[in-house]
Amino acid sequence: MLMPENDWVRLQSHGRSLHWDTIHAVEHALSSLKREALSDSEIERFLEDAGEDLALEIERQRRAENRLTYDDLPRMAELILANDKVASLYYNHFAAVIVDEYQDLTPQQLRLVNRIGLNRTTYAGDLAQGIYSFAGAKPAEVDAQIRAECSTVIEFAESHRSSPAVLEVVNSLAPLTHGLPLTCAEPASWPGGGLAGGVASNDVYGEAKFTVDIARLVLEHAPGQRFRIIARTEGRRRFVDEAVEASGITFHRWDDPLLDTDTARATKGVLSRLDGAAFNAAEDRLAFLRSLAELDTIEPPWLS
Repeated sequence: MLMPENDWVRLQSHGRSLHWDTIHAVEHALSSLKREALSDSEIERFLEDAGEDLALEIERQRRAENRLTYDDLPRMAELILANDKVASLYYNHFAAVIVDEYQDLTPQQLRLVNRIGLNRTTYAGDLAQGIYSFAGAKPAEVDAQIRAECSTVIEFAESHRSSPAVLEVVNSLAPLTHGLPLTCAEPASWPGGGLAGGVASNDVYGEAKFTVDIARLVLEHAPGQRFRIIARTEGRRRFVDEAVEASGITFHRWDDPLLDTDTARATKGVLSRLDGAAFNAAEDRLAFLRSLAELDTIEPPWLS
């Protein structure tokens, strides 16, 4: 049975009052150890030596109840693949391996990849987009190992959707993000090189009002344009949501364009009506699907 590590903390600490710092320390102790190829008994011994009593108690309960946490899965996989015969079986089964978003790999995950695809793996990623350091990802370390392994490195440094002005701002952060400096693919398509700016605010409500005011100003001068607001977290975005809802500006909350409710409903309807024989017999299959989905009746949110 699988259970997230933090759920174990809540389960075992029922009836106790634990500070979040304590919970975080326990999670860190367990996760850090389990990112190494250690057996259950070795995990317990390390916890004992480190004096991690609460983490040790949780780990012992996990073993007693015959459970696995998410952190145990890659650990078990690494222990299994340590057997050369097992690793050879997988290595010979897969002719090639592709890893996307490699900047989010932990060293442990890279070791797993190498056991089944060393020297025949294609990696794709961007160091500037690394977001899983809290889960053990080591972008710089992993990148160095991958570059040493790969025979060919192809770098894409042209942007086809941002203006030179915006890219100048992005490139100013490259020393922090370790991303590649980007150039605009078609600078002539951006009159004056585009426009970019920055504003700092210590007031979330003031920040939300400023954002809505800018959106209104842009739309007044260019009503045919769209204005996109992006927030780092949902909790931070709620202040902008409230300001936009109160502004009277027509908006669409595009949380997930692939899986939002309307898209899921339309997709389900198409699949339920799809006739395989009719699809195969259609002269223009794309037109057939468009007709089946009644695409002409669907108005994109930015045109409504």
